[in-house]
Amino acid sequence: MLRWLAVGTVFAAIGGEEALRRSPTGPTAPVAAGSTATSLAGTGGDGAMDHGDAAPPPSAGAAEGAAPGQPAAAPAVDQNGRPWSDPAGWGGRVPGPQSAVRITDKVLLDTDATVASLLVEPGGALTFAAGRTVTLASAGNVEVRGTLALAPDDTAVHTLRFPAVDEKRFRGDGMKVVDTDVGLWVTGAGYLRLDGAARTAWVRAAGGLRAGDTTVTLAAPPAGWRPGDELAVTPTGPPDEDGSSTRYDLVVVRSVGGSGVTLEAPLKYAHPRVSAGGGVTVGAEVLNLTRGVRVEGSAEGRAHVHITSSRRADVRHAALRWVGPRAETGETWRGPDGAVPVTAPVLGRYGLHFHLLGDATRGTVVEGVVVRDAGNHAYVPHASHGITFRSCISHETWEDAYWWDGPPDTRTPQQPSDDIVYESCVASRTVLEPNPRAYRLTGFNLGAGTGGKALDCVAVGVQGADGASGFEWPENSEGSGPSSAAWPTTTCRTASSSG
Repeated sequence: MLRWLAVGTVFAAIGGEEALRRSPTGPTAPVAAGSTATSLAGTGGDGAMDHGDAAPPPSAGAAEGAAPGQPAAAPAVDQNGRPWSDPAGWGGRVPGPQSAVRITDKVLLDTDATVASLLVEPGGALTFAAGRTVTLASAGNVEVRGTLALAPDDTAVHTLRFPAVDEKRFRGDGMKVVDTDVGLWVTGAGYLRLDGAARTAWVRAAGGLRAGDTTVTLAAPPAGWRPGDELAVTPTGPPDEDGSSTRYDLVVVRSVGGSGVTLEAPLKYAHPRVSAGGGVTVGAEVLNLTRGVRVEGSAEGRAHVHITSSRRADVRHAALRWVGPRAETGETWRGPDGAVPVTAPVLGRYGLHFHLLGDATRGTVVEGVVVRDAGNHAYVPHASHGITFRSCISHETWEDAYWWDGPPDTRTPQQPSDDIVYESCVASRTVLEPNPRAYRLTGFNLGAGTGGKALDCVAVGVQGADGASGFEWPENSEGSGPSSAAWPTTTCRTASSSG
């Protein structure tokens, strides 16, 4: 049964319509590469390289160049590295699929490349060429102790891909890089810049949508949308209809003009306007899932992003797909198509994971990011303070989408993450199987810490059993501060399926 719940206060209404605040805040600032060290070539080899230990984060201190609690402007992109495609820079041979590459100088990725693994040392930098569509594929880990920058021009696409992940080998947990746990690791004082062209992350339909429609009129003109973008239109059908919470339309944009979007194919389902109470009615959320910066595993093996660096990352308008590995438990459950293995999330290997960084993350703004097709939590600020998630989307995610680690038992308080802000974020189609075990599944798990806020957020298509919800305040998340249990929420809505 689909449940519509009013969370926090009622919708802010203007003439019976919800006020929209989904647009990009403006053009993103351009990434500094690390200072030049000695020139070095990638080394040929047939195995993953020894990455060493991750440096522990500082216990306190604001992010570099930022006033406490305030974001600092990102440094300029340095496009002056030696070309990856030039054999002379690699001692005569460009790295290939068997190469464990180690970079200590400035390198510009100007062509598609495939490697066995990659380590960017302190002082080294790998910057993707801004005006080119390029892909770097790595069979093993990519560890960043220096600088990694993907910041394309408006028409280019930058992709970091992990095409050969074996989830059965994952070990999980800890601060150190693990060779079997393939993904993107940012360690020591490494700097990560994922910065795609700005797009409106999501906006609501202006009116009801009918099955067969090929044009969607939005409540406001979307910025940056273009032909070929993939959209998810969220379900808004009557809650007493079986399966109503799973009736998503995944469609492709043919053209955009003002507030009108023409689709490549007609909608399969109707998406009527719904009443949110207080005289407010809203249209279906239309989520743009396409970004010009992409970090991804594959449908056969999910990767992850793990950040323990003491330097604040810049992550904006990027798409993380096929992330969050799972492990088999040896159990099975009987699904609609017969016996299915029961899986569990791999500890510490999430979509976007800020791990035990304390005050080093203060001022971080994660904006316009999409995490989709994830087997584990999407956004995890674990004991990392002062992070704002703005206009972010989680779509088709196992486990609670927005979350950080709970307490080990009922007698121990949860480790807090202070001043976490979710602003205009969406948890869309959050799932867990077998469904009867998903009685605490939620889109937003509002855990321990002081100063947390959830503003204008949406949880829609949350699956699970009775007790599943869009927003949850866990009973053991009191934290340590005088206001630790307070999570102000405004104009948030949720739609979940239970039973």
